[in-house]
Amino acid sequence: MYVGLCNHAWVASIIDGIREQRSAIRDHLEAQYLLEVETARLAARRRTLEDIHRLWHALALRGEYCLSDELDDFVDRDQALHGAVAVASHNVVLQSMYRSFSASFHSQYLAIFADKELHEPGLEAHTRVVQAIIFGDEEAAVEAVRAMFDPMLATLSWLSEREGTAL
Repeated sequence: MYVGLCNHAWVASIIDGIREQRSAIRDHLEAQYLLEVETARLAARRRTLEDIHRLWHALALRGEYCLSDELDDFVDRDQALHGAVAVASHNVVLQSMYRSFSASFHSQYLAIFADKELHEPGLEAHTRVVQAIIFGDEEAAVEAVRAMFDPMLATLSWLSEREGTAL
């Protein structure tokens, strides 16, 4: 009986930890979504030839995650791509916000990889954002960003409903 209670309490504490982690991920993704949508829109409007080169380079360096990658290095490469989009926006306030925000992004991104229910947007999704920016298509850039974030946010909402919790 005692062992059963201890195990139950232990499992309950792990589940609570997962719920708290997912809530933090959700909060982070919602804020990042708002920032990324407008940053991509402005980058599509204002990108220069130098920005285009920087975006292609950052996209190529980011690549696709594979299990042989060092996860911290991959997250840094992903952040560098998002940073290149911020630079292409030519809005110093958005760039500053992104730099500030990216400090918390690293740990949340690692948490997304650790949660087997969530899936990080891959290279193809990031390529669509970069292509839209390069072609100067603001609406396509916004839609590409939404396509990256909406599935993760929907999954977090579904997990919350499945578990009977409000994230």
